[in-house]
Amino acid sequence: MVDDLREKEMDKWDKLVKEEASDASHHDIVCPGCENTVLKIEKGIIALNKIPLVCPYCSTSFSHNLKEINPESGNIPV
Repeated sequence: MVDDLREKEMDKWDKLVKEEASDASHHDIVCPGCENTVLKIEKGIIALNKIPLVCPYCSTSFSHNLKEINPESGNIPV
């Protein structure tokens, strides 16, 4: 019974994650080294063109330009 309840709760989280991933009002910034999502921001929140970032997964330092489209990750400019 506990496993069934746990599975139902985990399904709720999976649905929430899928909804957030398909939300067009956010901008995902992906690490060029490990391809993990480093930052997810709402479009129009940051007025900078370039954001300096450090990936918490692989420690890669990189700069992300919010005005460019990244065809590999599907990132769309703000």
